[in-house]
Amino acid sequence: MALAQQEDNQTNHINLPSKERRQVKVQTFTKIVKEPKLLHSILMKGKFIVFEGIDGSGKGTQIALLLEKLKKRNIPTHSTFEPTDGPIGSLIRNILRKRITADEQSIAALFLADRLDHIHNEVNGMLKLLEAGRWIICDRYYFSTYAYHSTHVDMDWLIEANALAADKMRPDLVLYIDLSPQEALDRISKGRTNFDLFENKERLELVSNNYNEAFQKLADKETIVKIKGDDSPEHIHNKIWSALLDKFPILEGR
Repeated sequence: MALAQQEDNQTNHINLPSKERRQVKVQTFTKIVKEPKLLHSILMKGKFIVFEGIDGSGKGTQIALLLEKLKKRNIPTHSTFEPTDGPIGSLIRNILRKRITADEQSIAALFLADRLDHIHNEVNGMLKLLEAGRWIICDRYYFSTYAYHSTHVDMDWLIEANALAADKMRPDLVLYIDLSPQEALDRISKGRTNFDLFENKERLELVSNNYNEAFQKLADKETIVKIKGDDSPEHIHNKIWSALLDKFPILEGR
């Protein structure tokens, strides 16, 4: 309980930590958890980490690098994404690929339905995996809804609707890869002729601004780290790992 209270009181927008700051956190963690059984239960508890960013920001590359590092440390992981590959997620993908038409509020409602199934599904739901001790790495979650759909739907309505997901499974850490819309579009355009519904400069600029607005609205509830996405993949990964060490001191030395 003391550890949970300590994490809840942390500053939401984390400044990337120095080595000394992490050492202090590890020492504090060690003092709090003195009973071996309690320590074991904390170590076995799963974590929920979400990657966010506009299309072309490089989330997929960074997720792969993080999964590799966690697996080398024998941490059980589960990689997933939204929209999912389930029935509702497949419908959403057809809409995004312009094979099916739907109004913006209906699309936002479909994303919420897909998300709730993603959490509660009896076979491979995230909540079940989290409770089993998995570290879940998710490519997009409800911040994507706030950023992408508030271009046409009221953001406060979206946040209120997605409270069903947030109250049940709030991320332990949100990693936002911050890249300019123009650079993201340049990456997307390489070798492609067909583009999804949101993949144009005007839309991506709106989405980028909406991300920042959503982060400000929910700064007191969410733990968000912004990582500049215009660096090399290796340097971006190092910053992400440093953010994880700060948030999860149990990773230190593993």
